[in-house]
Amino acid sequence: MGTVHGGDYMNRLPTPLTVTGQRRWLPGKTAGDALAELQALCGELAAASGLEFEVVIEGDREPFETGRDHPVVQALDAAAREARGAPPEVIGMSLVGDANLYVHGAGVPTVYYGPAYETAHSDHERVSVSQLVHCAEVYALASIEFCGTA
Repeated sequence: MGTVHGGDYMNRLPTPLTVTGQRRWLPGKTAGDALAELQALCGELAAASGLEFEVVIEGDREPFETGRDHPVVQALDAAAREARGAPPEVIGMSLVGDANLYVHGAGVPTVYYGPAYETAHSDHERVSVSQLVHCAEVYALASIEFCGTA
């Protein structure tokens, strides 16, 4: 949940009340699945409370997954091993970014590789210079590996 807005005065019932947030889903599910799930939940709440609910999904981007055996993943793995001397940590994340557009809009297999994400979208969002240098090295090595250039 990101924001809650309602009311116009401290001692009046806040109608309407708007709750805005994010609902992310994994590959194999769609925006339609997520919408149906939220509508069912709101239907149960409406039946129990007598309140009215409306669910709207805005700015949806379908999830994606690029398999470990894909050449771009293999190139990135080799590059990270060379740059770090160890294999990269491979994790799945429920996030939304431009990669979703590349995969679904253009059919371009895509991965994310980058600095620590713990501070993303926070008041303390930052990336160290050493992390940027490391990522630039990995991107360059992965490009060379993927393109087959010596």
